[in-house]
Formats: sequence, C-alpha cells, structure tokens
Amino acid sequence: MGFEMTEIFEREMTITHRDFFRILPKVLKSYLYQQHENVISVTLDEGEIVIILAEERLREIASLSLPITNVTFQIKNVAKKSKKGFFKQFDRTYQCGVGNRILDKLNYITILSDICCKKDTVSTINNYLL
Repeated sequence: MGFEMTEIFEREMTITHRDFFRILPKVLKSYLYQQHENVISVTLDEGEIVIILAEERLREIASLSLPITNVTFQIKNVAKKSKKGFFKQFDRTYQCGVGNRILDKLNYITILSDICCKKDTVSTINNYLL
C-alpha cells in the first residue's frame, strides 16, 4: 500500500448548478468522469480530482441577486503538471462561460448608480434599457 496525498481547497463561484453542469462537459472533454448528484469524480492519467458542489445560495448586492456555489476540489495523487493543466482548462472554460453575464450585470449596476443621481431618473433608465 502506497502513500496517498490529498489536497483540498474550495472556491466560491458565481454560478448556478444548472450552468455549472451545462458547462462541465466542455471542461472534462478529454477526461473520464462520473457524476452522482453534486459530486463529480474526474480520472486523470495519474490520480483523481473530486469536485463537490455545495448548495446554491444567493448574494444580494443592491437590487441584484447573484447565484453563489461553493465548489470543493479534492485532488488525490495528482502530479503538479497534470493539476496545472486541469485547472487551466477549468478556469478558462468557466470564465468564458459565465463571466461575461456577470460582468454585464455589474456594469448595469454601475450605470444605474451613475444615473440615479440625475433628476429624471425614470426616463433615463428607460432610455438606457430600450
């Protein structure tokens, strides 16, 4: 029996479970994996990465509600190079998948906060939305 090394860390992601699972096959296209509810086991050439999604919750920022999911990664016996490659693909895919929508919402808040100081707020907001 050999020595088993496990690294565990957690990320807070601004994403729904539905979007996470919609994007997941793009991340894992070159890996074997199994999913059981909110747990995904990914087999690498050496070792395994287990991804666990916590319950989805909302974060309120002014009048905006953002979906938040804590994602735990258990990295078991994975070499540094393999881990780096996996997370490079993971980060790139998820950033492109949902990052733009979140930025759009945050830009919308910024624009609203800029125009709320003006006299004719209602017509200004309506003009922006049209």
